[in-house]
Amino acid sequence: MNWDQSNNDIHSAGDALQPITVPYLLVTHIGSYKQGLERYTDRLWSKDLEEHLRYLCDLTIANPLSRGTPPPQTGPIKPPPKGHSFKFVDLSATRTVRHHILFLASDVLRIWSAVGLASIVHVGPGGWPIPMGWFAGPIAKLRRKKLVVIFESADWTIPTRKLRARMYNAINEWIAPKLARWADLAIYTQKQYMMDYPPRDPSLGHVIPASWIDEEIILTQPQADAAWSDKPKVGLKLAFFGRLVEQKGVKVLLDAMGRVLKDGKAVTLDIYGAGSLEATCKEAARLWPNQITMRGEVAYGPAFFEVLRQYHAVIVPGLATEQPRILYDANAQAVPVLCTATDGNQQVVTDGVNGRTMAVNDPEALARLILEVHDDHPSLRRMGYEGLRIAHEHTHREMHRKRWVLLQTLLSSADHSISRADDSSHATA
Repeated sequence: MNWDQSNNDIHSAGDALQPITVPYLLVTHIGSYKQGLERYTDRLWSKDLEEHLRYLCDLTIANPLSRGTPPPQTGPIKPPPKGHSFKFVDLSATRTVRHHILFLASDVLRIWSAVGLASIVHVGPGGWPIPMGWFAGPIAKLRRKKLVVIFESADWTIPTRKLRARMYNAINEWIAPKLARWADLAIYTQKQYMMDYPPRDPSLGHVIPASWIDEEIILTQPQADAAWSDKPKVGLKLAFFGRLVEQKGVKVLLDAMGRVLKDGKAVTLDIYGAGSLEATCKEAARLWPNQITMRGEVAYGPAFFEVLRQYHAVIVPGLATEQPRILYDANAQAVPVLCTATDGNQQVVTDGVNGRTMAVNDPEALARLILEVHDDHPSLRRMGYEGLRIAHEHTHREMHRKRWVLLQTLLSSADHSISRADDSSHATA
């Protein structure tokens, strides 16, 4: 199906979400934690489950379970709406391949049983150390269930020198195309994923970018005006939010900033995050104490958005094809994005519209871009305001509504097929 036509069809559907009552199994590597009778998970994923439960009346989650005190970034999983069935299939919570192999047989048996009780099975190709989608997908097809495959990332395409990771990448690169071809519905967060892993029929593939923003956190025009009035009137105030690792382009960013600051430009960079390159970032902050500042981590929520809207622009210099959450976060706060021209970034940021793009892994190109925009506040403001329009079109709830439309279409086609089969049997009789 043509992407633009598919998107228009989805937008034309009504906003009321008719309940989907068939048993739906979601297999994921995102873990949950149990302390007493309470179950916890990553706060953002818990929010995602709430959206799933708006329209899935019989939802089962198969995911790793850990017991004991949950990590600080987690929150309790809310109960489902009245009348909804919400269950968990607990898989082993392991962090090493060796440990995972010990429990693999029992996990696969649990998935086999769960698939047998489901009508729709939802999987993804990724997850460490051994993606359960590798097993749940084939089992779903073997047991003749409807298979929904979500391509949200392609971490196996990132080059690595580690033998174990290279083996993981090779297996995923072998099975990901098969999952796409087996899928009765394939959803991709960016067009390139659909080109790399096409479904067996183009009409089965749909691009729906991943967004976590809510309508209520998107700035109104007066709020955006006030935020821009509060920003510094001279110079350029930049921020980086993310893991401090090489694939996020942290070394490229620091190299570019060094080039810019040697020219004496009034540019500052605040770095939010943690990771293996934290010491490297701190060294850069010591070298440029008034221009580069380490800010630690800030929890996702109101405080995060309050911090975000203080900047003239956000820098996203990633090297991988992933689609960072920060892109839509920045749009929602009328903050333009300076990012690399990766497939994932370009799905959200259009050069000169809601941000600027530059070559991947090119410190000189990033430095040139920073120098180009550092005193052009009117253009940055215009691009930030355009981001507000884009944010309204790509909220978290809207993302789920689009998925709901596709699931309804999938179920309608299945019912039609059953009806035709019944008609054929009656005619034969």
